[in-house]
Amino acid sequence: MAITGVYAVLSFVTNRRTREFGIQMMLGATRQSIFRSVLVKGLVQIAVGLACGLILAFPAAWTFARMTRRSMLPIHAFDFRLYCISSMILIAVSIGAMALPSLRATRVDPMQALRTE
Repeated sequence: MAITGVYAVLSFVTNRRTREFGIQMMLGATRQSIFRSVLVKGLVQIAVGLACGLILAFPAAWTFARMTRRSMLPIHAFDFRLYCISSMILIAVSIGAMALPSLRATRVDPMQALRTE
């Protein structure tokens, strides 16, 4: 669900910036610089989201582990392997999801982008 949300938000932001990409291309920006700017913006958003998620996950996991301490299936709140694996999967799939909007941004025709508004 998080991956679908990342793709949807990045695609929406990229479509909203179509005119900006057209102006940048008219002023001499290359396709590589536009591709790089879209990827960097997406990676910054992913890094902020992961940092906030990890910061909020530790107290929640600690509280849940305290509540289930005496149950038959105790939960270990600080299994760092689990946090690392889930973070790496989210990063890998998010980079893949950013590739399509980034490539779409590089194919913007400057004259067409300026005519739309």
